[in-house]
Amino acid sequence: MSDSDDDSHGPWSPWSQRGYYRGGPGQYTSGPLPADRTADDDEQIFTHRPYGRGADVDVAAAAAADQRKFPFFGTHKPDTTTTTPVDLTGPACGDRFYGPYLKFLGTDLATGRCRYSVLVVAKPGVTESPAIRIMTSAQDAIPEVAGPATLLDAFADHRFWRMDVAVPMPTTGNGLASAEMRYSIPGTRRPESEPYTFAVPGRNAQWNWAFTSCNGFSSDVNPDVEREYAGIAPLWRDVLRKHAQVKYHAMLGGGDQVYMDGVWDLPELQPWLALKQKDAKATAAFSRGMNDAVHGFYFAQYLRHFAKDGFADALASIPSMFVWDDHDIFDGYGSYPGYLQASPVFRGMFFAAQRFYLLFQHHTTLALARADGYLGVERGGHSAVLQMGPHNAAVLIDTRTERSVATLLSGGSWSLIEDALRTQLAPTTRHLFVCATVPMVYPRLHAESAISVAGIAANAVGHVAGKMPWFSYLKKTGAFKTIVNSLGEPELLDDLNDHWTSANHVAERNAALDMLGRIAHERGNLRITLVSGDVHCGGAGHIFPSSVPANHWLNHPAHMTQIISSAIGNIPPPGIVIRALHAVAKPLAVSGGADHDADGLTEAMLAPFDVDAGKPTHKLPADQRALMGRRNWCSVEPRGAMAGSVTFELRVEVNKGQRDGLTHAYAVPVLPKLTDDEFEAVKGYLAADGMMHASSASVEKAEMGARPLVGM
Repeated sequence: MSDSDDDSHGPWSPWSQRGYYRGGPGQYTSGPLPADRTADDDEQIFTHRPYGRGADVDVAAAAAADQRKFPFFGTHKPDTTTTTPVDLTGPACGDRFYGPYLKFLGTDLATGRCRYSVLVVAKPGVTESPAIRIMTSAQDAIPEVAGPATLLDAFADHRFWRMDVAVPMPTTGNGLASAEMRYSIPGTRRPESEPYTFAVPGRNAQWNWAFTSCNGFSSDVNPDVEREYAGIAPLWRDVLRKHAQVKYHAMLGGGDQVYMDGVWDLPELQPWLALKQKDAKATAAFSRGMNDAVHGFYFAQYLRHFAKDGFADALASIPSMFVWDDHDIFDGYGSYPGYLQASPVFRGMFFAAQRFYLLFQHHTTLALARADGYLGVERGGHSAVLQMGPHNAAVLIDTRTERSVATLLSGGSWSLIEDALRTQLAPTTRHLFVCATVPMVYPRLHAESAISVAGIAANAVGHVAGKMPWFSYLKKTGAFKTIVNSLGEPELLDDLNDHWTSANHVAERNAALDMLGRIAHERGNLRITLVSGDVHCGGAGHIFPSSVPANHWLNHPAHMTQIISSAIGNIPPPGIVIRALHAVAKPLAVSGGADHDADGLTEAMLAPFDVDAGKPTHKLPADQRALMGRRNWCSVEPRGAMAGSVTFELRVEVNKGQRDGLTHAYAVPVLPKLTDDEFEAVKGYLAADGMMHASSASVEKAEMGARPLVGM
């Protein structure tokens, strides 16, 4: 076994004896713990709650200390020797607070309320807590829906304030109608006379929601190319335009909400990067200077990115539910060889990334994450199960915190997720959306095909000159590391086999699919759909029981659709790579199958793209319809009266860099798991191959023939 393959260190856990951030601002150490400190002592430090909600603390001293350490924030002149200065002026910034950032926490069906949290970040010198006022569309205040602001954390004299909100779901119109809520927070970017708005679903309503991923640009994208695409704003304008029409109740961010790859440009990290020996990299201390610079970078990048045009408005008006992927930490995190993953530098960088990920994306802290419902062994993971009204639910699987070359999640974390799905889903749930960030169903590059694909891509360097090196695209498409290495790629990319279908992870994927299939089988009326991003193209696939007649796939619990939507911001692979992926997009057996029946399972891509988004009159060849290499996002909307029946609408950018973000929509309808009577009403409208992904017209007819399920 080569050193690069050695994963004996295992995934890093933040309570291990080499800890660096110690519980609160200003509490740092560098290097290993003192000899007299034990792992139990370290655990006590991490469970200390200096800024936990309800704690009676004065953060002024710690915040002032952070301000001295990070003079490039607040009113001090930027120190460009330590980090890029943050331009925090403009319409996304208020006079006292950054934000607001609105988050969806779940539905309490017993009380008939949707739960949310709102986060704002106080500017330096602002010590008073924020106040929130919730109103109806008629500007009538709603009493007893918002709790007091609580202090989560402080950094560089910036305080993180969270306000919890529980809004009654409307019951008018048999509980099917949504209501517009308004809220104001004095000191944010809008005056009280111009409140923010968000939509609350009716008690029996199905939900409108959006899915996005890859909301930025990798560090190896040429700035000129980023400008050609007009940044991330175009498709966020499309999100807001669609939101004005359908009123999204939530948006799911499937990873890479912010790109942190630029952390490696910090001067403080260059000496470590220059180390030639693996042992030196594995043992070098994460110094105080590194720690301060890395914390400052992650904090500044969040403030800057969350203030961007379009995205800032979405964060304030569409309740978010996020799960991170590698770029939220840095490119490829978790898939590097064990000696790097276990190194003090990687650990320290991860902990800084995790601190601000939990604050900005989840409105919580490491000490509070379990109480806030996030799932994982000890602190090893932040997965979540969220009920979305009576008929739908989502599970967000954290595949980064515990990831190593060998595994994605620990067995304990998988058990917690399975237990939550068995115990937390409402009995009325008809559709479960599984966000796994990286697609579980995607074309696989086997050894024989990877050689030809790598050769094609290598010959296409001219097509991508000035954008990204060709091997970066192959990395994103799961090319074998041995092939990439043989073509001269630097050694550390060898282990970036990020995909579920890589040799190291496919068994874990199959076990996860088996677990989901068993739950669907036991419940009898649950449809499971996989929703993922990461790969910088749009597409769809599915898993189906190959031994079952085609016209019965619809009603089989093991049948799962895979929706792929990526990227809302980042640039797509060149056409040559998309064509190469189509060339290997063949149906494959899913090894192992499901143990609840004798049916073997097959995975295959679907063909949602009949025409080119940029040339809608141009029919695509039949073998080029599975994936589309253009920026995109996904709108998810209910279909008719059948509970759990939805259409995934892949909205694909028409023209690169067009500022208004015009898109072409491609529909992938997915019906719920049906009862026998419902199935009899539907099956006559299915296509010849038995797919539920037939034409929109046939699905509409099927739903008209099925018994309405709303309110059951």
